[in-house]
Amino acid sequence: MNYLAGINPNDIESIDVLKDASAAAIYGSRAANGVILITTKKEEAGRHV
Repeated sequence: MNYLAGINPNDIESIDVLKDASAAAIYGSRAANGVILITTKKEEAGRHV
């Protein structure tokens, strides 16, 4: 299953890559190969699409 396929590229605000100790400190052994964090943009108050 491709979880990234459901993300609209226009909604991405930032992408961060955590490697080594920074990833392991937050996610434990599941992050042995690193972690990619994708932050999406927040909707402005009063604006509905």
